[in-house]
Amino acid sequence: MKRLAIYTAVAAAIFATGLGTATVVHGSSPNEPTKRKLSIEGYQLVNAPNAVVNNNEVRGVRCPAGKRVLGGGGSLQGNTPVMVASFPHADGQGWSVIGRQTNAEQIGVSVWAVCVNA
Repeated sequence: MKRLAIYTAVAAAIFATGLGTATVVHGSSPNEPTKRKLSIEGYQLVNAPNAVVNNNEVRGVRCPAGKRVLGGGGSLQGNTPVMVASFPHADGQGWSVIGRQTNAEQIGVSVWAVCVNA
């Protein structure tokens, strides 16, 4: 039941933001497995592959025209990586990551954004 509440909350959030469509399909009896389908129109994963940048430098990606960011994240490469920040752009059009290393001046940073139709 807790999972159904989570799926319902996700579906409500997607409808409220106008980012896509979502459906939850229930079984016809308690013994039949419940099936869930979440469909988001125009889903596209955009990424900036690993690049070595200075510590605390902002690295980001933007969604293509006509799309908005739904989520994102990043990956850090180095001996002592620290994720300083991972956040959406204020205009809703992309995602940025900031990383650093404790024992080096530079770090490898990759960034991803999950984009959907606006």
